[in-house]
Amino acid sequence: MRDQNPVDQHTPLSPARPAGELFTAYRALVYRWACAHGLRHDAALDVTQETFARFLASSPRCPTEASQVAWLRRTASNLSIDTRRLSRPRPVAAEPLHQETPHEEPVRLAPAMRTLTEPQRLVLLAKAVEGLSFAQAAAALAISIPTAKTHYARALRTLRECLIQQGVPHE
Repeated sequence: MRDQNPVDQHTPLSPARPAGELFTAYRALVYRWACAHGLRHDAALDVTQETFARFLASSPRCPTEASQVAWLRRTASNLSIDTRRLSRPRPVAAEPLHQETPHEEPVRLAPAMRTLTEPQRLVLLAKAVEGLSFAQAAAALAISIPTAKTHYARALRTLRECLIQQGVPHE
């Protein structure tokens, strides 16, 4: 049986959790957010650790659990983007030709993900990575359900167009 998603266990008005409980409840989710940005296991673990370290160090003013989750999501997203930028190889004069391997598939999606607006990316991650319904995603992001559906549809359309431009086969 699959564990229940921690986002399902709170309402937008539930009080803020202590840092230890927050870590226990959301560390797997923060890790999945990092992986959704195309990071590999070790880098995603580093982003997860750094996200919670920054939460403890900065003690952000988050009066509700939903605002704590939003802070974690934003920080994990920013750290993931920074990690990808720093790990990107510098272009050289003549790159050797190589065959693309299956583990490089997320790398092709990364440029397309960067073309999305932040609300589109957050709704897409909430639906695709966290498996949330539109109602749950809207509650977690403090937006209306129709707005969540609109961001999701636009995100899919933008990704499809970017992948078509890259010559990626599609259905």
